Amino acid sequence: MLRGEKQVALFNQELGIPDAFLPYLELGMLHSKTVQRHVNDVCLTDFIVYLPQSLALAEQMEVLLPASTVNGFDPKVEREIGRILGYREKDIEYYIQHFQDNLEKYRQQYS
Repeated sequence: MLRGEKQVALFNQELGIPDAFLPYLELGMLHSKTVQRHVNDVCLTDFIVYLPQSLALAEQMEVLLPASTVNGFDPKVEREIGRILGYREKDIEYYIQHFQDNLEKYRQQYS
């Protein structure tokens, strides 16, 4: 992130923010936001780490994450999250296709 390759990173509660980021957060070179979302009575916590000049992108992510939970899998939302995180379009499309394929397999298996 400090080399300018990515402006925003996303971490979940299970992994937390990696220790390598902590000195930069303490120095103010990176900032963070915590987002909580609820899925079936389970509270999920996500951590958005971002460059100070990327506050607007972090705020977009802050809105998109709960929307992705409430509305279920939405390719438009997933594309926007992928773009904010700096992924290449082909990687975003691969992720979406892979998710949709597995979702369809899951539905067939359990219906």
